[in-house]
Amino acid sequence: MRALSLIILTIVFFLSCNSQTSQLSIPTGTTISDRFNTPDGFIRLPENGYSFSTFLSTFPLKKPGAKVYLYNGNEKNRQDVHEAVLDIDVGTKDLQQCADAVMRLRAEYLYATKQ
Repeated sequence: MRALSLIILTIVFFLSCNSQTSQLSIPTGTTISDRFNTPDGFIRLPENGYSFSTFLSTFPLKKPGAKVYLYNGNEKNRQDVHEAVLDIDVGTKDLQQCADAVMRLRAEYLYATKQ
């Protein structure tokens, strides 16, 4: 009975997440701040200058439905678990994975701001 309750709770949770995500997403948006509304009761705070937060929220996104690929160039099996893909060249070699992506974004920001 506990297992069944947990399964039902999990299904309800994922269904509610999907319905909320579709309300928050604007397919015509070309950046994170353009593509995604804030949830009800939340606001975006204004930025002071060109912060890392501003850099990320204004980073270009690929068009909705863009494919996600694995480190080896193969298409990821599940294409229904991401809402957006950053429009950034990662090359053709296996040089960037997981935490490397975040370090790359931070490095791009520091380079752009000459820090």
